Amino acid sequence: MFNTMFSKASKGPKKTKSVIHPVKLTLEELYIGKAIKIKVTRDRKKTVDDKKVIEREKKVLECKISQGAPDGEKYVFHGEADEHPDKEAGDVVFIVSEQKHATFKRRGADLLMNKEISLLEAITGVDFEITHLDGTKFRVMSAGGEVIKPDQIMCIEEKGMPFHKKSWNFGNLFIMFKIIFPDKVSLEQKSIAKACFMGMEHQKEPDMPDQNIRDVKTMVPFKDE
Repeated sequence: MFNTMFSKASKGPKKTKSVIHPVKLTLEELYIGKAIKIKVTRDRKKTVDDKKVIEREKKVLECKISQGAPDGEKYVFHGEADEHPDKEAGDVVFIVSEQKHATFKRRGADLLMNKEISLLEAITGVDFEITHLDGTKFRVMSAGGEVIKPDQIMCIEEKGMPFHKKSWNFGNLFIMFKIIFPDKVSLEQKSIAKACFMGMEHQKEPDMPDQNIRDVKTMVPFKDE
């Protein structure tokens, strides 16, 4: 009985319905953060000739999307929705809607990408460049003597997304390698391949990164423990 009375008494005044605004954002925008402005139209209480009336008005709300904000993150503007004579104004809610990216998939603060390489690259090593979400470029190289296996995942530390509300820390970038095998090899190529794994024809030409890029990263094997 007492709990029921307390529950009823603790309820606040009724509010009008909240207004939801999905905000479509790219991974690039979520990586660096973005300030957006959205114009909302709502009913507001006015006093005209000593009479309370409801009028429609427009207002621009500015929402600062923080770096690393996750998909579905809510930004609430309290009391910015419709007003009503018998109710308090509801809220305007902006919800982050993360858009699909052509290169990267996101898992929290980590990023995953697929990379196609030739069989020759898998055996002798890779050297390619990646354009990150902030527009900067870095080179990716195999460790000396490292052989990349089909569907192997390699990790580059701190090249993922900034952590939400801890934007000075970054997640990791995981690269899954897809090896493109040649359709055919000649008898001579088979002999050479058996001898030294060299000279094998491959479908995909190795990437030729800009040799002037100073930011060079060496990958390490990822162990899923």
